[in-house]
Amino acid sequence: MKTTVITATLIGLTLSAGVTNLAAADEPSKSLPYTPGLDVASMDKTADPCVDFYQYTCGGWMKNNPVPADQARWSVYGKLAQDNQRYLWGILEGMASKTSGRTARQAKLGDYFAACMNEEAIEKQGARPLAAELAQIAALKSIADLPRLLAKLQLATASSGFFFGFGSNQDFADSTSVIAFAAAGGLGLPDRDYYLKPEEKSQIIRDQYVAHIAKMLVLLGATEEVAKRDAASVLAIETALAKSSLSKVDKRDPYKIFHNMNGKELRALTPEQRFFVGYSQWACENNRPEDLRDRALTNPHSPGRYRVNGLMVNMPEFQRAFACKAGQPMVAEKRCRVW
Repeated sequence: MKTTVITATLIGLTLSAGVTNLAAADEPSKSLPYTPGLDVASMDKTADPCVDFYQYTCGGWMKNNPVPADQARWSVYGKLAQDNQRYLWGILEGMASKTSGRTARQAKLGDYFAACMNEEAIEKQGARPLAAELAQIAALKSIADLPRLLAKLQLATASSGFFFGFGSNQDFADSTSVIAFAAAGGLGLPDRDYYLKPEEKSQIIRDQYVAHIAKMLVLLGATEEVAKRDAASVLAIETALAKSSLSKVDKRDPYKIFHNMNGKELRALTPEQRFFVGYSQWACENNRPEDLRDRALTNPHSPGRYRVNGLMVNMPEFQRAFACKAGQPMVAEKRCRVW
């Protein structure tokens, strides 16, 4: 169980690598289609521009470009992206099919593309390409070992799937500086609301997600029973992360997503303390009394203080990291455990 979340995330990233929106019936393009800035064929001249200018301007385009079966909507931007993918596909396929006359870079690109498209060879490999990473995960002895492994996985994948995302961005307080950013992550579903909304549709999605994780673990070699148990644990842990993540609305507030800390302040904390502080700061918020009363009546989610403290009070790892003693508010007399 100790390695389930990291393992499931690693497999998910591997299985999803290279997936695009191109349908199986698509073919690579040898040239990029030309579309004029003003395309008369995209117009509907039967429409009155004074009645419906959009229909007059785009009616022909809409008629000639129905929404693909695998898309919720279709636009000139979506078509442009698809055309570009097909064109890049043609370039890569050309590099892969050549046996001579390629530059060193063309050979590297072509061979890499050919290896990625060789599904038969990929199926024969199974999970063997993940063996080194899985061995590192299995070797974890305690939470203190986690930061070193997460650093390696972050460098290898640049993914926010491993508990948090890490990268560089413009300093919100100084546009002349670029600084390191750590952001909330660890969610396999698109957004925190997928974990927290109580309606039936969201529950169905969660059930399907757990089944998907279990299937990945079975493909890795777990038994059906172990896979189902560990998949449920993955959902429980990700749900805890979701409860401490900001909503989409809160993420639009720059003051809620920027908590600057200099190197000296960061180094003053132990690795374990940095882990818990970095995790919990994404629930930082201020509330007026009126807001708290309104949330109590209308919002199923607790304020940030309770999201963080309610989780940490049950974690002996947190209490050891900060040397909390029995009887203090952040040490629960009766801990809630997730199995």
